[in-house]
This record gives sequence, C-alpha cells and structure tokens, in this order.
Amino acid sequence: WIRFSVLAVASVLSSSCVTQIYDRTSVGRLEGDLEVRWLTNDCFLYIPSEKNPLRFTRDGATEPLQPRRRFYTDGGSIPRVLWSMPQFSPWGYAPGYLIHDWLFEAHRCDEKQDRVTFEESATILAEVIKTQMERNSLVRDKVAHGLIYAAVGSPIARRLWETPRACDI
Repeated sequence: WIRFSVLAVASVLSSSCVTQIYDRTSVGRLEGDLEVRWLTNDCFLYIPSEKNPLRFTRDGATEPLQPRRRFYTDGGSIPRVLWSMPQFSPWGYAPGYLIHDWLFEAHRCDEKQDRVTFEESATILAEVIKTQMERNSLVRDKVAHGLIYAAVGSPIARRLWETPRACDI
C-alpha cells in the first residue's frame, strides 16, 4: 500500500505540474490544409498544399511557421504502447506534430525561414496542440498536453535534434 500511495501522490503532483504547462502556453492561429501520403508502415510523406498551405502563427508573431516542401514523417513519435489511448494517437494532433517535424527538418536542412532553437521547437508544438485543443474541447486534455511537451523537450529529443543527419528530400 505504501508503494501504491507514493505512486498515487507522485501521479497527482505530476498531473498538477503538467496542467500548469497548459495554462502557461499561448494560443496561436492554425490554418491551411494538411496532406500526407502513406509510403510504408509508419512512414508518410507530407505534401504542402499549393492553394492553402498548413501554417501556424504564434501569438504576437507576424510571419507564420510553414512547412515549405515535402518531408518524411511518422506523425507524432508516440510509443506504440500508448497508441490505444486517444490523446496519444500519432495522428490525433497531426497539425502540431507536422509543424514540429518541419522545425526538425528546417533545423537539419538549414532552412533559414523557420529556424528555431530546440527549446522553441518544444514550445511551438505545445502552442499548436493547445490551439487545437482550444478550438475543439473534445480533444482538450491538459495532462496529455503537458506530457507531450515534456517528451519533446526531453534529453532524448535533444539528442535527436543535435545528431547530424542529411536532409531526407
């Protein structure tokens, strides 16, 4: 029982911390069409719309972040064991995941227009997901938001950011 109680208290405390992340996150403007093409299991190709491209404008910004060319994506890099939970689907917050994947691609390929720091990339994903959640209360989940933010800001994610890789396309 002691072990269960400690886990329960830790869970409640961590839930409180992650919901505070939601409350501190700004809402921006999310627009445009999102098109991906299935290539093989867990590998998709993002294809920018010529008429109405996916873009996210941060609160207070004048220029949107916009994936400008094709790139490979797996949606959200969510561990498979969590896929059965609706808030942890690799496609549940697809616009946010694709903007975030684009920021990684822009960093890797030295795309000057959308270049951000690692920390900013995590914050921007949190902003896009909160924007999605505020637009549709049925997908709002403050704990999931905070946990996703923590995952994309983790040391593992930083290593991926800092590992040199060639541009895919």
